[in-house]
Amino acid sequence: MTNEPRFWAVGLIGPVASGKGTQAELLSEELGLVHLENSKIIEEKFKNDPEDPEVVDAKKAYLAGQWINPKVVVKWIVGTMKEIADRKDGIVLSSAFRTEEEAGEELEFFEKNYGKENIKIISLSLSEEVAMDRSLNRRICKANRHPIPNFPEFKNITTCPKDGSELETRILDKPDTIKARYKEHFTRTMPVIDFMTKKGYNIIEVNGEQSIEDVHRDILNKLW
Repeated sequence: MTNEPRFWAVGLIGPVASGKGTQAELLSEELGLVHLENSKIIEEKFKNDPEDPEVVDAKKAYLAGQWINPKVVVKWIVGTMKEIADRKDGIVLSSAFRTEEEAGEELEFFEKNYGKENIKIISLSLSEEVAMDRSLNRRICKANRHPIPNFPEFKNITTCPKDGSELETRILDKPDTIKARYKEHFTRTMPVIDFMTKKGYNIIEVNGEQSIEDVHRDILNKLW
């Protein structure tokens, strides 16, 4: 293993609060990958095109904790994915492959632009109880959306340790929405793992209930 930039397409799968954003940030820094955060693109779309009927429908589902129409998600993010691939940069997606249809579209793009051998899929596991606890107490920074997990080392901080900006709670982190998102993961996303396994992909399974450092170490140990 080296610290040289990797021309990889890495997708993180996991239920709400399993640490996808945090681990994507760490992989981005260590392996020279560009972190593409679906939720950031989606929320910017909500802000910039609030009257668009497609956006209105997507926002309604999003706020209810449901997955947005896969065709819409792919349409919104494929431009950014192409920009990254055209620069010959590696990419890491937090919240990747949420439905079979979305996975099919994204995997086709990655195979064409990165090669199947350079696609890495990581599945983080987390119980509903831990997901709820983490979600209700986690924060993100306003400037760059750096994740601030509900871990002891972050308990008393009031500004983002990376950019110094103010911290806030995500709009989705409410009990009913968290439960809905956790259910969506198991009813709509977990079957995607079987779909990808049948297509010949090796799924890297990691226990997301460990510390941030232990999860990161497990991922790195299993990527090669």
